[in-house]
Amino acid sequence: MPGERAILTLLVQLALILALTRAFGWIFSRLRQPQIVGEMLAGLLLGPTLLGWIAPQLYSRLFPQESLPILAILAQIAAVFFVFLIGLELDLTPPRTRGKSSSSITLMSIALPFALGFLITLAFFDWRTALLTATALSATSFPLLGRILTDRNLHGSKIGQISISASALSNLANWSLLAIIILIARHSARTAAYAAIYFAAMAFLIRPLLHRLVLIFEQRGKLGHNMLAAILLLLIASSFAAQWIGLHALVGALLLGLLMPRDAKFIRHLTEKFRDFVIVFLRPLVFATIGLYTRVDSAHTWTLALLLFLAASIGRIGGAMLASHLDGISWRESAAVGVLLNTRGLMMLLILGIALQLNLIPPALFAAMVIVTLATTVMATPLLNWIYPAKAPMPASAQTAGFSILIPISLPKSGGPLVQIADALIGPARDSGKLLALHLRRPNEHDSITGHDEQIESEASLIPLLSQAQARSLPVQPIAFISNDIPSDIAQTAAAHHANLVLMGYHNPIFGKAMLGGTVHRVLSTCPAHVAVFVDRALRNIDRILVPYLGSAHDTLALELASRIVRNTSAQATILHVVPPLSPSAKAAEAKRAVEKAFSETSKAFTFQIVEDSSPVGVILHRARDFDLVIIGVAEEWGLESRLFGWRPEKIARDCPASMLIVRNFAQPQDLPQAANLAHAAPSPAPHVAM
Repeated sequence: MPGERAILTLLVQLALILALTRAFGWIFSRLRQPQIVGEMLAGLLLGPTLLGWIAPQLYSRLFPQESLPILAILAQIAAVFFVFLIGLELDLTPPRTRGKSSSSITLMSIALPFALGFLITLAFFDWRTALLTATALSATSFPLLGRILTDRNLHGSKIGQISISASALSNLANWSLLAIIILIARHSARTAAYAAIYFAAMAFLIRPLLHRLVLIFEQRGKLGHNMLAAILLLLIASSFAAQWIGLHALVGALLLGLLMPRDAKFIRHLTEKFRDFVIVFLRPLVFATIGLYTRVDSAHTWTLALLLFLAASIGRIGGAMLASHLDGISWRESAAVGVLLNTRGLMMLLILGIALQLNLIPPALFAAMVIVTLATTVMATPLLNWIYPAKAPMPASAQTAGFSILIPISLPKSGGPLVQIADALIGPARDSGKLLALHLRRPNEHDSITGHDEQIESEASLIPLLSQAQARSLPVQPIAFISNDIPSDIAQTAAAHHANLVLMGYHNPIFGKAMLGGTVHRVLSTCPAHVAVFVDRALRNIDRILVPYLGSAHDTLALELASRIVRNTSAQATILHVVPPLSPSAKAAEAKRAVEKAFSETSKAFTFQIVEDSSPVGVILHRARDFDLVIIGVAEEWGLESRLFGWRPEKIARDCPASMLIVRNFAQPQDLPQAANLAHAAPSPAPHVAM
C-alpha cells in the first residue's frame, strides 16, 4: 500500500473505530451495562463476522488486508499501556480480615474453570492449546470488576472487598500461568534462563530505581515531563526485554506496573497522565483488532463457544460460591462473588490476542473464546442485579416534625445560593428544620478500584454549600454516592429521609430550550415531595417577594413557601392575581381567601393585588424588576411546563429579571400514575445542571 494511501486508510479506520465504540459504549451505559461491553461489541461488529458478511465490498475497502498489520501494531502498543495501567491498580495485599478468604476463593475459582476448560479443549485440540484456553477461561477482568462494584456502590462492602482481592490474585496467577505456558511452548532452556535473568533484574535493579522516582515526586510535589519520560522509557525497555527473550511485551508492561511503589498519590498522578488517552483512544483499537481477526462462520464455532461458556460460568461461579460458603458467607453473597469474578472483559481478550500471535490457538477456537468473553461480560450485571438486588445506599431516617429540605448539588458553585434559600425557609428555629446536602455523580471511566477519586470529588463538590451553611449556623447532613440514575436516586433519597422539599437548580439545556427539562423534568415528575427549582439572577438579599397567583395547587405551594420566608425574615410579600379582563369577581374573592389562609400564621403584612390583563406573563415580567425573588408555580398559563426535551423556551423563566423559585406541589401517589412509570425509565442523557 502506498504511503499516502496507507495514511488516509488508517485515519478513516481510526475515526470509524473511535466513533462506533464510543456510540455503542454510550448506548450500553444507558442499558445499565458497563461501557466497555458496548465497545467490545462494536469491535466485533466491525470485523468479518458482521460488516464483512453484510457488506463485503465496503469491508474490504475500509479494512484491506494489507492495512491490518498496521492496526495490529497500534493495538499492541495500546495493549502495552493498558496492561501497565492494570499493573498500577492491582493491589496484591488482601484486606486483613479477608486474606484467607480471598486466597481460597481465588484458588477454587481458578481451578474449576481451568480444569473444565482444559478437558473440553483437549477433546478437540492439542495439550498446549488446551492449557492456554484453560488459562484464558480462568481470567477475571480486574478493571471491569471494579467498575461494576463502583456502579453498584459495593466497593466498600464485604463482597466487594473479597471480589477485588480475589480478582487481583487471580490476575497475578493468570499472567504467571501465561508466562509459564509461553516458556513451555518455546521448548527452549535459553528462553527460560533469559526469563530468570530478566525477572531478577526487574526486582533488584529496576524496583529500587522506581522508589527513587517516588522520592523525587514527593520532593517536587508533581510528576514533571522528565519523570514521565523516564517512566515511559522504563515501560518501553521492560516490554522490549520481555518480547526479545521470548515472553511477550504485555508481560513486561504488567511487571513494571506491579513493581511500582504503592504510594497512593504517586499512583493517582501517574494513572491520570495515561488514563484518558488509553481509555478513549487506545483501548478501542484493541477491541477493533480483536474483531477484525474474529470470524464466526460455522456451527462448530458456536458449539465450542457453548461448551466453553458453560465450563467458564459453571466453573467460575460454582468454585467461588463453594469456597465463599465454606468460609462462612451466605449463599446469596457467595453467588454474588461468583458472578463478579465471572466477568472476563478485556483481560481474556488480551490473553487470546497473545495466543493468536504465537499461533497457539486456531481461528475457530479464537472466535469461540471471543464469544465466551462477550457473553460472560454481558451477563454479569443483570445476573448480579437478580441475585443481589441493589439497595438504596443512604440509610433511612426517622421523620421529623420540622421542615426538611434536600439539596442535590451538581455544580459546587450552586451551593451558596441554594443554602441562602434553604436558610430563609427553615428559619431561626434550627431544631425544627433539617437540611440534607446530596451529591450524586454518574460512574465514569476514571473510577479506580480504591474509590479515592470519588471521595475527593464528593468533598470538593459540597465544600461551598457546607461553608455557607456553617457561616449561617445551619446544620447539614451530607450524603454522597455514585448513581446510575440520578433523578430516581434523588427521589429515593427524598423518600428515605422524609424530605418536605427538594430544592435544586435549573437545567442548562445542551439541546432544546427548556430549562425544566432533562434531570429536572424527571425529578419534577417522580419525586415524592414538593420540588422547587431555583433560577439565580445574582440574588443577594430576600427583601421583596412576588408571588403570581392563578389558583392552582402549585400556586398554593408558592404561597406557603413565601409565607415561611416572610415569617422567618424581614421580607415583604406581594401576591399578584392576574385575571382576564371582565372576569367574575368571585374568582378574585376566592384567591384573596387562599392568600389570607396561607399568611394566617404571620403577623406581618402582605400585599394582595388584582390585575386585569390578557397576558399574565407580560404582567409578571414587567412587575418582577421591582422584586428580589419571584416564587411561581408550574403552570401552562405561565409558560412553565416540565418536559424531558423541550424546544419551546419558558419565556417567563428566561426573561425574568429577578431570581425565581419555580415550585411543583407534590400530588399523592394515586394522582401520579405516570410518575411511577417514569421513576423506572431509562435516565435521560447526562445534562449540564446549573445549580
